[in-house]
Amino acid sequence: MLSPLPSLVSLPSLPSLPSLVSLGQAAPPGVTRLGRAAALVATVALLAGGCGGGGGGGAPAAGRRNPTTTTSPPSTAAPGSTDESGAGGSSTSAPDETPADPAKAPRTDADVTPAYVQAVLDGLMGRYQQAYVTARSSGQLGEAFVAQLQSIFTPAAAQREEAGFVRFGGVAVIADPPGRPVARLRQVLAGGPRCISVSADIRLGPLVTKAFSPTQPYWVRLDRADDARLPWRIAYIGFGAENRPKASCSA
Repeated sequence: MLSPLPSLVSLPSLPSLPSLVSLGQAAPPGVTRLGRAAALVATVALLAGGCGGGGGGGAPAAGRRNPTTTTSPPSTAAPGSTDESGAGGSSTSAPDETPADPAKAPRTDADVTPAYVQAVLDGLMGRYQQAYVTARSSGQLGEAFVAQLQSIFTPAAAQREEAGFVRFGGVAVIADPPGRPVARLRQVLAGGPRCISVSADIRLGPLVTKAFSPTQPYWVRLDRADDARLPWRIAYIGFGAENRPKASCSA
């Protein structure tokens, strides 16, 4: 629970939010989309995004500007963490500017401003909440949940997120109702039309009832996606200094 979800996306990622919470942990073999819909009904969750481990993975995209190493957050950091205070990482955060339109894909590196990246993170967190609302209301991680997860993460990162969330506790630990997670940009480490690498404080606690204590910030890599409303997906999300390189656009 954008690895918990602290994940992360690799949106993530998005903890570990088990999915954001557990992003950063490889999905166990044998977990297929069909298998998830049936077997994960009881305890699936997005929190695989960044439980201290590596989160989403999507293939590196071209056209990036000098990538700075970063790591992924929880779910992609586990959501539901009661102690999600920031520690470490750069202190540069998104300045107060006129809100940017996250649907407007950047054409040059200069278009990737802090305000734009913050708007993208906000959009991904909103989708993250909706995915958990769907899982909570249906009592399982069915097709609708999987589709929403894929609107946040790259395919590989979405699988990790789901697997991590199941390990974190699945549907049983989703809050009723799931609150909205918050991602606050610290610094744009690298950014271009195809990839963005950032550090951010991500709080996924409102999504779940289970506590977790990720180390802020989360390291997140966003890859460009074919989506007119929100053209980015979390390819990696995780926390911990050892995971920072995994969020690099050159990873």
